[in-house]
Amino acid sequence: MGRMKRQWRFTFFQKMLVVSLIFLVVAQFFLPPYYRFFLTQVFIFGIFALGYDILLGYTGLLSFGHALFFAMGSYAFINAVRLLHLNLWLSILAAIIFVAIFSAAVGFLAIRIRGVYFVIITFIFSMVFYYIAMTDPYGLTGADDGITITSPPIDLGFIKFSGVDPMANYYLALTMLIASYIVCRRIVQSPFGQIIKALKENELRTKCLGYNTSRAKLLAFTISGTFSGLSGALFAHLHAFANAFYFGLHISADVVIWTLCGGAGTLIGPIIGTAVVTFFLDWVKTHTGLYLLFLGILLIFIVTIAPRGIMGFVTARLPRIGRYED
Repeated sequence: MGRMKRQWRFTFFQKMLVVSLIFLVVAQFFLPPYYRFFLTQVFIFGIFALGYDILLGYTGLLSFGHALFFAMGSYAFINAVRLLHLNLWLSILAAIIFVAIFSAAVGFLAIRIRGVYFVIITFIFSMVFYYIAMTDPYGLTGADDGITITSPPIDLGFIKFSGVDPMANYYLALTMLIASYIVCRRIVQSPFGQIIKALKENELRTKCLGYNTSRAKLLAFTISGTFSGLSGALFAHLHAFANAFYFGLHISADVVIWTLCGGAGTLIGPIIGTAVVTFFLDWVKTHTGLYLLFLGILLIFIVTIAPRGIMGFVTARLPRIGRYED
């Protein structure tokens, strides 16, 4: 009976995901152009939050420098198109590979530091590369003016869309978000996922069980940075632009807020948090210039009413849904 009940709960959650997916697939046909473009950005930021959740929600490491990988993904994509003349898919692949290697190098140094100093060192890395990008010693960043390109076409083989086609970019971002969610879900359900969950709960006990916790943290950091780089590459393609401000603290802070508001350690929660916070701030900005005040009020409200984030609040109030994660 218990097994059947758990299966029903899981099926119910699957149905909710399917309904949401169907809505998102058809939404672009009736949304105004502005909101279609805005939702495309939300999909891209959702990938950013997914990757960050691997690090914060599952591994328990708080980074205040993830804008570094977002920006590196943007610049890697821009320069792959501009200098190497690669097509869209190869440029995205080049950005993913570059950021994976780069985040592994940064992680190799960062994970040796614990506690609040880890937070500080990730922020320092981001600021160092921000100032390097602002000086633009090799002509790869465009400093504060940034670099503009012509977005490469979205070539599916049997049909080709312009790189600025709103519908094509909408579905490209949505497809990448779905694929990223599936990959992240497989990761956290894998034996490696069980290790990083145990590491978050008690690193010393996990180490005593014979697991290499340093290697697990490095891999989690690399995976998280790689998804951040993918998000940055898609963002650069959407805007056909990248500049040094992508390294800024505001971007690092945004992904922390999205993840915590949605519910760290849930995967789907950070995506929901991204959508809720982004749409809320956009609505506030159209009505008042005090959007930072309203953001603070929103954060206080969520921390007070839903300390485990939106997904934690929903599952606590609707126990019939049961566990949506392993």
